[in-house]
Amino acid sequence: MSPDTFEDQLRSLLHDTADAEGPAYVDVDPNAVVMSGRRVLRRRRLATGAGIAAAVVALGGVGVATLTDGVDRTSDPAVSTSVPTATGPVSVDLTRTADVGDAWGRPDGRASVRVTVDPKARTWTNALIASDGSVSPQTSAALRANPLTATWSRDPGAPGLVVGLLPAAAVNWAPVWVDASPASTQDVAAMPGTGLQAFALWHEGGASTQLAGLDWTDGQRVYTTSGAAVPSERVGDEVVFVDQTQGLMGIFGPGSSSFKELRDTPDGQQPSVMRGVLAEGSTMMESSVLVLLPAGATRVDVKPAPGATLLSTNAISGGSTSGTLLVTRLRMPEATPGTGVDRVTWTNPDGTTASSKVG
Repeated sequence: MSPDTFEDQLRSLLHDTADAEGPAYVDVDPNAVVMSGRRVLRRRRLATGAGIAAAVVALGGVGVATLTDGVDRTSDPAVSTSVPTATGPVSVDLTRTADVGDAWGRPDGRASVRVTVDPKARTWTNALIASDGSVSPQTSAALRANPLTATWSRDPGAPGLVVGLLPAAAVNWAPVWVDASPASTQDVAAMPGTGLQAFALWHEGGASTQLAGLDWTDGQRVYTTSGAAVPSERVGDEVVFVDQTQGLMGIFGPGSSSFKELRDTPDGQQPSVMRGVLAEGSTMMESSVLVLLPAGATRVDVKPAPGATLLSTNAISGGSTSGTLLVTRLRMPEATPGTGVDRVTWTNPDGTTASSKVG
């Protein structure tokens, strides 16, 4: 059996499993979001829009690629579907830090949560831990059959807190909110031997905030909550993606990421999102700008904003339905307004020329 044939069969089985699990998702509380990360006890504050981190990221030219379902057939799949090896329940404690209290409100004694996975019983539980160490009654749910799916729950006694599980292969994530995106922070911990990682999310939205879904990445491609691949591509040290079904696009990068809901695109412009990186002590920022162009766009030309220097431009074709992802990298003064891209011009499949401002 060729590697391509094996990958096709494995992918088909996983997608069939995700489809079969569809009815089971009706019990998932929509007032939730899943965080991701392979590192033990990784904490960070999250927000949508242009991300700027005090770190240096190498930028360089990348060749033109074809964007389909996010699968790179030149290498082995990055997602692991190994069988869990844990012989008994595995538990981790997740804790809200001081900066989380500032973001979420005054500490209320319910700043920690314990997550337990029992691979043999195919269940997972979570319980709130009070400041005096007492543990609240546990809530329990069944583990999903598809190893690439995410699951979560929300305790009605702790508004603004969501607890759940994500595949161990996930190294980053992007939430899809029903309404405005609230500021949030999270704690993540690996659960050895389970093929999973646990997360706790504290957000400022409170009890009325609802999550429509999420996208997560293994560092090579991007998947939805059900484990289905979305159009994505690794470009240098970043992974760009567009999920038109859930209405989200973004750039996953080392140290920081940036996401944009497609519905937030100004009238008369193409959807775009920018991720900026500012080296400590420097006044020059290097950024990546992702612009979603119509499917079949060719002869793409990028006009940088005044003061910005164009480093590279890559058009990634998504075929007839996914659109064309334009990835542009620039260097510009920190004070440069907007994304650093002034305008993009391209040729449509019918030969007409089109142009769009880029915020």
